[in-house]
Amino acid sequence: LDVFAAALSQARANGCTIVMDSNYRPRGWGDDMLQARATFERFWRLSDIALPTFDDERMLWGDTSPTATVDRLQGFGVSEIVVSSRETSRETVSSCSVPTRRISSSSRSVARRRSARTRATSSSTSNGLTR
Repeated sequence: LDVFAAALSQARANGCTIVMDSNYRPRGWGDDMLQARATFERFWRLSDIALPTFDDERMLWGDTSPTATVDRLQGFGVSEIVVSSRETSRETVSSCSVPTRRISSSSRSVARRRSARTRATSSSTSNGLTR
């Protein structure tokens, strides 16, 4: 993990945006919640954009709402946060009401591929460099 953290730090120092999508599963950590928290916090602190799932964050950190998740991640220095939640169709975060809708897994995959292509295209055309 040290090598990976160093690589992320170097990439960030070179102007790359670091995006983290967490997937906490207790069994994967041998039920060692303290080690999981320390590791997740370490990598959240290296991230510019966070894409957590509220159910995972509640399980690991005891967050009481998606807003609590946002507050905690902002405390770690993450500047952009999108919390997905199966429980609510509308969540107020930072005085902004954000409607959500359920999409299928296949729709998410397509959206991610389109988003990746869009980012690659815009970064290569905006400054002549590809990151």
